[in-house]
Amino acid sequence: MRDKGFTLIEFVMLLLITAILGMVIINDISSTLSATNLEVAKWKLKTDILYAQNLAVTQQLNHGVIFNPLLSTYSVYSQNTTNIVSDPLTNQPFTVDYVNDTSFKGVTFSSPTFGNRLEFNDLGTPSNGTEPLASDGTITLNRGASASLITVTKNTGKIN
Repeated sequence: MRDKGFTLIEFVMLLLITAILGMVIINDISSTLSATNLEVAKWKLKTDILYAQNLAVTQQLNHGVIFNPLLSTYSVYSQNTTNIVSDPLTNQPFTVDYVNDTSFKGVTFSSPTFGNRLEFNDLGTPSNGTEPLASDGTITLNRGASASLITVTKNTGKIN
């Protein structure tokens, strides 16, 4: 008569199946987190560009975003690139650092097609700081093999 319980082989098989399922789930979660970090970084940059444009229109003064691709940072400024505005949430200088902010871990960006400066006039029209954008500009965000584009439409400054 057989005792009720598991044999050693059944127990090893159970452990093996559990380990395989665990590896699949962990791999799926890490790839999801990777994509999420990239989307969070994209959303943050888009809203910060819109914030600079909104400041330019409401205050009737040029405002913009200055990019530093080498350090993966950008700042929102007023009138000139040395006058960094305060972040309304933290009351600190409005600079975003993709390297040191854990929300954006692993995210970098390449040089925008319009140069390292995006400025809006009192009508919200985008320029590279010296002349209006001649064509739509793009910023490419990267995380590993994944990439995401942000497009700034010439003339209107619409962000896609």
